Amino acid sequence: MSTLSALNIPPSPSTVTVSIIDTTISVPFPVGLVLKPIIGNITQLTANAYCFLISHPPSGQTILFDLGARKDFSTNAPVLVQRLRSFGINPTVEKDVPEILQEGGFDLKGVNAVIWSHHHWDHTGDMSKFPSTTELVVGPGTSNMWPGYPTNPESLLLESDYKGRPTREMAFDHSSTGLKIGRFSAFDYFGDGSFYLLDAPGVSPHFQSLH
Repeated sequence: MSTLSALNIPPSPSTVTVSIIDTTISVPFPVGLVLKPIIGNITQLTANAYCFLISHPPSGQTILFDLGARKDFSTNAPVLVQRLRSFGINPTVEKDVPEILQEGGFDLKGVNAVIWSHHHWDHTGDMSKFPSTTELVVGPGTSNMWPGYPTNPESLLLESDYKGRPTREMAFDHSSTGLKIGRFSAFDYFGDGSFYLLDAPGVSPHFQSLH
């Protein structure tokens, strides 16, 4: 039986403040897309998504980890919309994350960066609603999927999400001397041990998680 490796998180007195946001997305989809065999009469599942507002008091920075989905699903890249609808997926979004933040009195100019855990449509949201000064941070290899639509008509991503704004593609140190949290290569985002990004490929090869 395998055992879990120790996390070995470096000690630090620094912390961040994390708030969870219900992105209001509801995604009914055929259970056969993800589970087989189908058991009983369960033929449909409904997925939701959450994102995280992270504040770093020492620097005054605020970042978002994931954005949920676009409020108008049809404004995604056409190839993506067609593909999902062919699977019977027609999501609904009551409010997108920028709208939720603004209703709560939060100025979008105060978001220093948005981190995508991975490139899937229900996590990337609509970056065009944020000021051009808001940095986009993506996982390793994401740029291999660029250029986005419309420059590449077959792309699943949109050029408007990254064009004209600072964009950083993470490059984790996988060497024996590189920082690790448990078995995962890690990056100390603020440099004080309060918040780490982990290189955690899984649902997507570009996946990164927070710790």
